[in-house]
Amino acid sequence: MLLHRTPLGEEEDWAWTPPSGARLPGEDIYACARRELEEEAGLVAEVRPVAVTGVDWALFVAAVEPGVRVVLQDVEHDRYAWVPVPEALRRCRPAVVADGIARALARIEARGGEGR
Repeated sequence: MLLHRTPLGEEEDWAWTPPSGARLPGEDIYACARRELEEEAGLVAEVRPVAVTGVDWALFVAAVEPGVRVVLQDVEHDRYAWVPVPEALRRCRPAVVADGIARALARIEARGGEGR
């Protein structure tokens, strides 16, 4: 699932991203991932780490049932889209965002689909 950032003028090439955000002071990195998913898309799900580097950056995946209802929670995003991975890789900019999606997919495939 990708979220589209509400334009601040001209639509930027980085407008589509997976749910993301920053940790609150003292917040556990896993709690942050769950909170951001719920705050941005209204989704409550178990999050699983793909990459955690130090305390400043992490990449998580979450599985939800098909047809689950997404509810955009704030004005930061104006729409969402469920897209196949190749489409997500095409839409997401900068490249580091698309690279994160590719890494998550590779990790899931290496586990034989476990954790989806």
